[in-house]
Amino acid sequence: LGDCNQESDNDSKAISCYRRALTVDASDARSLLALGVSYTNELDSHRALSYLHQWMAHSPRYQSIAAAYPQPPETGSVSVEQLTAMFSAAAQHNSEDADVFLALGVLYNVSRDYERASSALQTAVNLRPSDYSLWNKLGATLANSYQNDDAMEAYKAALKLRPTYLRAWANLGICYSNQGRYQDAANTYLTALRLSPNAEHLWTNLSIAFTCWGR
Repeated sequence: LGDCNQESDNDSKAISCYRRALTVDASDARSLLALGVSYTNELDSHRALSYLHQWMAHSPRYQSIAAAYPQPPETGSVSVEQLTAMFSAAAQHNSEDADVFLALGVLYNVSRDYERASSALQTAVNLRPSDYSLWNKLGATLANSYQNDDAMEAYKAALKLRPTYLRAWANLGICYSNQGRYQDAANTYLTALRLSPNAEHLWTNLSIAFTCWGR
């Protein structure tokens, strides 16, 4: 259920689902990593870092790496610099783990180092090319660094793998708007709204696109 909400561009509901999952299994790797992503999308870097640290600390593969670094205080979280160093060490330890490079991409996004974030996510995509969510994350990162053409190609790759991926449709519409292609943006938002007619933010984006288009 958390995955469905995350794909539907509803991180707040996704967070509730993933946190509920952790009440059943506090070390569930999938939920911990997903929470790191969703809290980043919600601009809550403090919680994002906390869950990414927990992901590594609970991972049998990387527990020894996490243990080699100072542990965060009970009421705080590890710094983005330290956590980035930990995941970089994990990437050197296992260069075939797409989740590690996904986490690195998230961490570089938190620190707004979009060039390194794009590189990390491109590596994740190369390792797991059929993962549409990774293509979308790569697209979002490229868009953050104003590489809209490359971002659009990444979104289209995600949609080729999963044509009903609402989040990628929404992001593609934003890319079109950023390029001044308001008719294309409007058509893309309409496609997204067919998938989720009650998505208020999409109606807002559609209205803005029509206004800028002059309709």
